[in-house]
Amino acid sequence: MMRTPDHLRPDDPKPDPDNPDAQGKKEYESLGTSFLKKVKSFYPEVDTLKKAKKTSHHGAGASLYLAGSYGLTGGFYYFTGHGIFEKEVITDPFELMIQIILMAILALIFSFTAYRVHKKQGKISSVIIMITTLIESVYKLIIVPGTGLPLLIILSLMAINGVRGTYAYHRLDPSSAHD
Repeated sequence: MMRTPDHLRPDDPKPDPDNPDAQGKKEYESLGTSFLKKVKSFYPEVDTLKKAKKTSHHGAGASLYLAGSYGLTGGFYYFTGHGIFEKEVITDPFELMIQIILMAILALIFSFTAYRVHKKQGKISSVIIMITTLIESVYKLIIVPGTGLPLLIILSLMAINGVRGTYAYHRLDPSSAHD
C-alpha cells in the first residue's frame, strides 16, 4: 500500500507514478512565479495611490545615491587632491576649489530633488532625477567602462520608476496640485 505524503490533502490528486514529470512541472511553474515576482520588484505596479507614492520614493533613493556620490567625490578632492576614479592630482588650487564647490553644489541639488520627490511628489524634480541619473550612468560607462554596470542599471530603473510613481500619484490623486 502506497502512503500519501503529509502535504497532500485528501481532495488533491495523488501523484501519478507513471508520469514522473508531473512533480517537475509543478516545481517549474513555482520557479516561474518567483522569477516574475522578482522582475515586478524592479518594475512595480502603480495602480493605487499608496503603491504610486512608494514607487516614487525609488527616484528619491536614486537621487540620494547621487548626492552621496558627489559628496564623497568632493571629500576626496578636499582631502587628497584628486577624485575617486582619477589618478592625477590637481595641483592648481583654484581648479581644486572649483571642483570642491561644484561637487558640494551638485550634492545639495540632488538632496533637494530627493526631498521634493519624497515629501511633495514633485513632477519636475522626478524628471530631473531621471535625466541626470541616465546622463550620469552613460558618463560613468564612458569614463570607467564595465565597472559598476549592475548598480547603474538598478539606479536607472529606480529613477524611471520614480517618474512613473510620481506621475501615477498625481493622476490618481486629483487634490495634488504640486509641480
